[in-house]
Order: sequence, then structure tokens, then C-alpha cells
Amino acid sequence: MHRLSRRTLTVLAALCALPLSLAAQAQTTEPASVEGNTLNLTIPAGYCKLTRDAEPGRTLYGSQDRMQTGVNLVVLIYGDCKEVAQLKSGKARALPHYGMYLAPLSAGHVSKLPLTVSRAQALDEIAKSVPAMNPAVLEQTAGARAKSEGVAMNKMTSGLLGRDANAVYVGLAANVSGAGAAPNRFHAVTALTYVKGVGLSSNLYSPVEPGAPFDKLWAAQKALAAALVKAN
Repeated sequence: MHRLSRRTLTVLAALCALPLSLAAQAQTTEPASVEGNTLNLTIPAGYCKLTRDAEPGRTLYGSQDRMQTGVNLVVLIYGDCKEVAQLKSGKARALPHYGMYLAPLSAGHVSKLPLTVSRAQALDEIAKSVPAMNPAVLEQTAGARAKSEGVAMNKMTSGLLGRDANAVYVGLAANVSGAGAAPNRFHAVTALTYVKGVGLSSNLYSPVEPGAPFDKLWAAQKALAAALVKAN
């Protein structure tokens, strides 16, 4: 299994695997305040919230905050509990399986739905816009952010996976490397949605593994998105 350094893994969230069994497991919820709105964010079973006041969260949040300035508010980062424990103890230098919630910003504030627009209407518009995204422009923009953290990124692919009543799902894969390390292929699935009228981007990341990686991540994301909507 490929593993990324702390510096490298923070870059992937600027672009927007959990085992398939996670889709059938219970999620936990963590309250988060987003511009005065209290949201209940779902976290997969076996995953733990990282905090801003202790490592490795201090490093990861700091890097994400810098990269996401003016683009997204970094709301929550979490990782596989066993891998987080190994990282804290110094037995590991990477966090292969992790996720995070971002809140898109517009004019410096979190994106919110007008009272006259429903979640379904908003998801329709998001689903229409994803295929029109220019991969070359996306890679250039994300690559610039990655470079600011000392990470190289290329050979990016992305596309719309689908949508349901809870979210729009986008798949992403990219080669990333940092500090002279050999490139690693990572993949991610992002769920774009609105809860309590607040825009959220839920992101799951994993090294590329044999099989159908996006299908596994997508199944896990659909379960998380359903739980997220229900919890709010």
C-alpha cells in the first residue's frame, strides 16, 4: 500500500479509501460550528477526529488553512484511528486513510442557499457544472496550491460519478510526491451538498488499491452523506 507523508497528504484536500465495508458500519457524529450554524458531521466507524491543538492535527490543519485561504473553510479533519495512534507514537510517518469536511467560501463567507432554493435544486445545478470543469485548469490550480506546500502533483483525472437526494459525487485521482519521494497514486471521492442551508464538501482519500477504487469510495460516501443529511 502506498503511503504519503504528512505534507503530501494535506494537498489532496485542496482538490475538491475507505473499505467498502464501511458503508455498512455505523457512523459517529461530531458537532461543528460554521459561521454560527451548528452542524452534525458524520465520521466513519473506526475513524477519529483530529484536533487543532495537538499533533498531528496541528500540522494538518495549519497546512490546509494556508492552502484553502479564500477558497474553503477547513471544518474538520479525521483519520483511521489506528493510523492516527501510530502517527502520534512515531511508529508511522503517514496517514493513508483519512477524510475532511470543507465549507466553500464566497466573498469571504461560507456559501449558503437562498431561502427560495432547495437542496434538490442546488444539487441539480452542481451536477450540471461538474462535467464542464476543465481538467487542465483544475490541475494547474490545484498544482499551484500543492507547490506552495512543497508537493508536486500531475496526471490528474476527475469526473462526475453521480448524484442522489443527498449529494453530488465527484471522483478524483492524481499522482503526488514530495520531498524527493517517488510519485504515489491517490484517489478520492467528494460529496458536495448543503445541510441546514450551508454548503459542505465531504472528502474521502486513500491510496489506489486493486479493484474498483471509486466504487468502494463512492459506496462509503453515499452512506456518509445519507447519515449527514439525517443528522441535520
